[in-house]
Amino acid sequence: MGNARKSILQIQNDFNQFRKRLPTIIATEAVNFFKLGFRKEAFIGDNGLEKWQPRKYPDANKKKRNILVKSGRLRRSVRPTLKTYNRVVIGTDVPYAPIHNQGGTYNVSQLVRSHSRKTKRGITKVKAHSRKRSATYPQRKFIGQSKALDKRLNRQVKKRLKAIF
Repeated sequence: MGNARKSILQIQNDFNQFRKRLPTIIATEAVNFFKLGFRKEAFIGDNGLEKWQPRKYPDANKKKRNILVKSGRLRRSVRPTLKTYNRVVIGTDVPYAPIHNQGGTYNVSQLVRSHSRKTKRGITKVKAHSRKRSATYPQRKFIGQSKALDKRLNRQVKKRLKAIF
């Protein structure tokens, strides 16, 4: 009878430890899932692999690099922004992340410094000014809801619960 009681207490202790670690387990799995999308150049969504639109102007003379990766800042910034017992939120703090993830037109006022310009009539001075610029970005979703992620998380949780019980 003593051994059975010890095993029940051990199971309860293991389960409580699992509950404490569960938000971290889910966050780690979700971050790895979204970073996998950067390697595949696609979002693994509800309808399978949603490939990203290729670059408009590919780097001809440079080594081929993945889409949405120049310095790696965006990919590295994908991390948990909120971890509680009830909720785990994965996000990024990079200012240009939403326009790439959702797509759309981006309007910006661009500052032009004063400079000299060589023309047929000679050198002319250009005063500092600002100009409006707009650019349209295609949607290249790298973070969001996904049934594939849900399945992956369910598998992880079931595997760990099976090991406890």
